Amino acid sequence: MSKPIYIILLLFVTSPILQAKDSIFNTIFLKVATDLTYKDPDRAIHISDSLFTHSTDRLHKLSALMLSANVYYRKGNLKQALQYGQKAENIAKTIKDYDWLVRIHGFYSSIYRDIRFIDEGLAHLEIVDALSPKVKDKGKRNVIDILNTQSKAYFHLLNNNPDAALDQLNQGVPLYSDLENSSVGPYHIGNSEEFRGRMFLLNKEYEKSAEAYQNALSALRKIDLEETYPVYGYIYSGMGQLQVQKDSLDAAKTYLDKAQAIAALNKNTDLSLFYNKYLQSYHSKRKNWEDYAATADTIKFLEKKVENEVSLLLQNLFGEIQEKKDRDKAKVQNYKAIIFIGMGVIGGLLLFSYKRKKRHKLYVDSILEKIETLNVAKPSTVKKSKRKSENAETIKLNISEDTLHRIKESLNEFEQDTLFLDPSINAASIASYCQTNVRYLSYVINTYRNESVSAYINRLRVTYILSKLKNDPTYRTYKISHLADEAGFSSHSKFSSEFKRVVGISPSIFISKLS
Repeated sequence: MSKPIYIILLLFVTSPILQAKDSIFNTIFLKVATDLTYKDPDRAIHISDSLFTHSTDRLHKLSALMLSANVYYRKGNLKQALQYGQKAENIAKTIKDYDWLVRIHGFYSSIYRDIRFIDEGLAHLEIVDALSPKVKDKGKRNVIDILNTQSKAYFHLLNNNPDAALDQLNQGVPLYSDLENSSVGPYHIGNSEEFRGRMFLLNKEYEKSAEAYQNALSALRKIDLEETYPVYGYIYSGMGQLQVQKDSLDAAKTYLDKAQAIAALNKNTDLSLFYNKYLQSYHSKRKNWEDYAATADTIKFLEKKVENEVSLLLQNLFGEIQEKKDRDKAKVQNYKAIIFIGMGVIGGLLLFSYKRKKRHKLYVDSILEKIETLNVAKPSTVKKSKRKSENAETIKLNISEDTLHRIKESLNEFEQDTLFLDPSINAASIASYCQTNVRYLSYVINTYRNESVSAYINRLRVTYILSKLKNDPTYRTYKISHLADEAGFSSHSKFSSEFKRVVGISPSIFISKLS
């Protein structure tokens, strides 16, 4: 695991439990998070699932889900990690816990960075930026913001854009003054300065690079951080390379030896690769060609190891070997075997495939257009005579125009929220949300939404899933039962029935055509 991802998980997964009220839950959680996750991940998952099952507090349930997500992440099971994260996200949205929403989207960005999905990862970091101002604690906001600059910089570096990476890191420098006096602030400053030193080194701005590395060491020494942490390995590797550029090869060797010891201790592939690239430069300067060649072989081995790790993560996430995107070198490796039996047959198949895809595209386009209007009820088209009876019913119920307007406005707000995903939502809870009674609410939904309260709730749930299927391709890989559960339906069959009522086709057929 690379250093920046480790830092993000430190914030986005483990820290919120410190605010939990239940001391027993807190004790078990911390034991799993800090010990069992690494020593016995299978038992850690069993305990965290048990915490979820037996907890009545929604914040505890959310915490338990993210604990499981983190364990699955560390096991390399990204598909399960995402699924648990999405369940936790639904709870966080329902209770409007912005601290947790920030951490969850930071967690998503770590997953997408592991598989080199740069655009997707950056999109989640943009969500973190939007949510950060809603976090009440200023100290937490500062940590979130500095971590976000580091994360975005790492994505830009993966995308072979060091200038954009440095620009992101420089945006974090004004945060240092607020961070340096906190307990964890110097650690984050040290990481940012190491990263800036690395970027200056790439740009051959050696004086700025040396200054940044010294700033990193000064920050880390404020908290007496042991020199076994990976961040020191990156710092000493960079300082060794600076000495190589100055032809101070004895000093360079001293720094590189320190970096090698830290990389070996942490068994960190990313750090080992980073260190060996600078070591190769040192051997070149020394003209130690035998050592140079051996280091080149080590670099190839580590690069292949990273490539294999990414391929395995992709395979786990999507259930099959995916095309490996290498955005740094613009290469795409394909895992396909196509047997051609006669040019005539191929021509026929291509023609058939073209026509079929065209028909599917037209069909899917029509459904996608429909999705945009489904979340808004059709305007009432009742005749004048029926309008009179409605006015009479309004008078009979003693509903004033002001009350009608307030209920309709509250329903508009309810439709923009995700409370309807709660399986226990009903007419009484919606009436409470709208600050009215069930009779008034039913009248307004029947008259102005043209449907019963239960049909209204189910339509909102279906359109929520439709939006997810349209905008997030990973949802198209989920089982129907998982979609039903996330939408708040009591059963797979109920979800399928309501989906077909709203859309016109079953969810499985819709997903197959959308894919």
